[in-house]
Amino acid sequence: EQIRSRDQLILSKRLKVETLEDAEATLSREEELEKITQATKFLKQSKNVEALTVLRKCFARDPENARIFLRLEGLQALQSCLLSTDSAVLHAAAWCAINLTAATSLSLRSMMHLTPLLIQFLQGSDPHMQELCAWAVGNLAGDSSKHRNLLLQQGCIPALVALLSSPNYLTFEARSQSVLFALSNLARDDYVCIRCMLDHCIFTHLNLLLQTVDAASDLCFEIGCLTNFIYSRKESFIEHADQFHRILKSVVAKLSQVIQLESRVQQEKVVLPYLHGLGNMIGLDPDIALAASDNSNFLPTVFSCLTSNTEFIQKEALWILVNFMAEPSCRVLVMCQACFLNIVFQLCRSSDESMAFNALYLLGASSKVSAWMCQFLVKHQAVSLLVSLLADPKLNIVEAALDILVDFVSATEQGMMSFVASGGLAQLQALALQESSCQIKETVRKIIHLVQLQEVS
Repeated sequence: EQIRSRDQLILSKRLKVETLEDAEATLSREEELEKITQATKFLKQSKNVEALTVLRKCFARDPENARIFLRLEGLQALQSCLLSTDSAVLHAAAWCAINLTAATSLSLRSMMHLTPLLIQFLQGSDPHMQELCAWAVGNLAGDSSKHRNLLLQQGCIPALVALLSSPNYLTFEARSQSVLFALSNLARDDYVCIRCMLDHCIFTHLNLLLQTVDAASDLCFEIGCLTNFIYSRKESFIEHADQFHRILKSVVAKLSQVIQLESRVQQEKVVLPYLHGLGNMIGLDPDIALAASDNSNFLPTVFSCLTSNTEFIQKEALWILVNFMAEPSCRVLVMCQACFLNIVFQLCRSSDESMAFNALYLLGASSKVSAWMCQFLVKHQAVSLLVSLLADPKLNIVEAALDILVDFVSATEQGMMSFVASGGLAQLQALALQESSCQIKETVRKIIHLVQLQEVS
């Protein structure tokens, strides 16, 4: 959940600063107040680049400056600058709008007058202005569902999607990055925005971007975010199921490229939305899991993620497997491969409780597929692994191991023999003497009873 929260924060609001000093210079509160007041007054009088530059730096330094600017009724002057015929003033005003919308939330009433101007420039012919205005729209979309709905009503989404259809999307990479950021924020929650994107052929543009943009590019992160937001929705699957197989194939291919990046920093920067998107799509419907199983690149890519040296990548890959193996035939496909069986066994012993628990879940789910699968796992020392986990200090790991042992001991004679040979009874007797939950004590008694019945027979 912390990983997902970080992903959301990256998307929510973004300042544009020329240097770190723009945002980090420290002034006293009195100095800030004087500076923002004078700059706002100057903007109202002259509407020039100098005043706009001072203001956007003020907004970057302290969000309170943006609120003071609005109280001083500076927004109308900023909007007037967006009507200028001077390109330098237009660019400075759009940059100022970016930092204003990043620093504070505009009321819907204030926004109603600003956004038509921004959308007008999205439909214009100046790529730099399109980049800046898309960025400001993205910040506004990050405020609330009401802001997103207003942007939808004003026709923002068709204007943004149209910019992705341009054959120059790689030539103007910064513009594409801003457009994707804005669309990702618009796709955050209400499906109505996503439906509008799908109605305007976002699938075609996203699929092309996934296939053509370099995995090492910063643009790759934005593409992954938007793909995840759109195709992790059940509504998208219901209305556009035909798109999922192709998008899934493209996401797997891109994740495969990302996980092979030599730069670990860039890999960690880009990989999250692809891990999230893949897991979310597979979790929507068994048909998608089966489609993934037919993709020759899918399991090798997941295995590469599982064996990554980066813990959060391992965790996300394990979660993908949990969703994938909800389909019984997929459990057999995974666990009958020695490489996956070994890594799942290793992760069952992980010091990270959530990873160990998920790995145990996979082992337990696999044992329930069939008697043959249960015997296969016993043959590969699954029971001795579970017996060793009965000494784990984490009670939920012990509970999970006991629950799976019940299946092995009751399902096959080999499971019972392996349990006894691994010293399982001694571990159970030790557990019975310890202070533990009622569930653990009950499961211990159940297994001991099963062993006694076997001895009698």
